[in-house]
Amino acid sequence: MPPPQEGDEKKPVEKTMRKLQGAAWTMVAITATLLTVTGVFALMVEDREDEVERLASFVDPYSSPPMQPLTYEGRTRRDFERYTKEGRQYEIVAFTFLGLSAAAAVAATTLFVLDHVTKKKRSTALMLRPLLGPRGAGVSVGLEF
Repeated sequence: MPPPQEGDEKKPVEKTMRKLQGAAWTMVAITATLLTVTGVFALMVEDREDEVERLASFVDPYSSPPMQPLTYEGRTRRDFERYTKEGRQYEIVAFTFLGLSAAAAVAATTLFVLDHVTKKKRSTALMLRPLLGPRGAGVSVGLEF
């Protein structure tokens, strides 16, 4: 068999990504990012829980009598209340990001489905508009024939 010539090689055909498909992959990346942020805040909540547990179970070897738990006053009380408050705040933020990541995952799935459905019918124009309001967010879908 003769060695291949320079012109014999097939060049790969580069396909352009459709707009909906690109938007869907962008939403996948946003979902991954939001889930990462959710994990970070969940770890911060766990850290605050550990601090509260440490304060509750710590025994003072120098107390009189020895090995008595810390009294719930002064600095111990301030620390306990601060860790509890911060933990609740981080928990709210973590659940908020978890909800946002779920919404982004639904949006990505919707965009992939719309891309698949509209791939066959190119005569119709599909319009997507993001919606953002004080009580939520969403996507508006419109078709033009």
